[in-house]
Amino acid sequence: MTGNWLLGLLVVLGSWSESGVQVVDTVEGRISFQGMPATGAVVYLEHGTSAFAASADTVVLDQRGLRFLPGTLAVGRGTTVAFLNNDDIQHNIFSPGEVIGTGDPFDLGTYSRGEKRFHTFPDLGVHTILCNVHPEMLAYVVSVPTKYRAVTDPDGRFSIPDVPPGTYRLRVWHPLSSQVDQEVRVDSEMGPLNITLELED
Repeated sequence: MTGNWLLGLLVVLGSWSESGVQVVDTVEGRISFQGMPATGAVVYLEHGTSAFAASADTVVLDQRGLRFLPGTLAVGRGTTVAFLNNDDIQHNIFSPGEVIGTGDPFDLGTYSRGEKRFHTFPDLGVHTILCNVHPEMLAYVVSVPTKYRAVTDPDGRFSIPDVPPGTYRLRVWHPLSSQVDQEVRVDSEMGPLNITLELED
């Protein structure tokens, strides 16, 4: 993919603890391209220490109205995703793996309303999720190495809570653009930045 970031919006809201040490509560902002909100972009802050590593959880990716909801999940390495069928028709879950994304391919079979199928994602990167019954259905499970992560909403906005002060790599992934990668200093002096993505050629 080609594309680059031009400007960015990143607002950091800070507070002070009783000890007088600054605690940064929330990193938030907005991402767009070509004047439109960049919905479903994964934003994360990467740091060099293991203290900021993401824990493995179990999260749900729904199938409803012939759509995956949400269309993009940002998870920690080793997270298990429960794929729930909430439609009155059968669905399938499969991933082509490295053919279109990251990791090993898998196929969880076809199943009916109310059922769940599970898959654990041990590899970092973007995992493409498809349904072989309904080829128009598409989702992404993006595994990142940090707990400081978010997915932009329909207005392109994101919010990452409880971020300590420090220097981070700010990374942004979106399926229509190359990844943003820049250093940011999170502290009370940090002013607003603006992140605008370019669509791939």
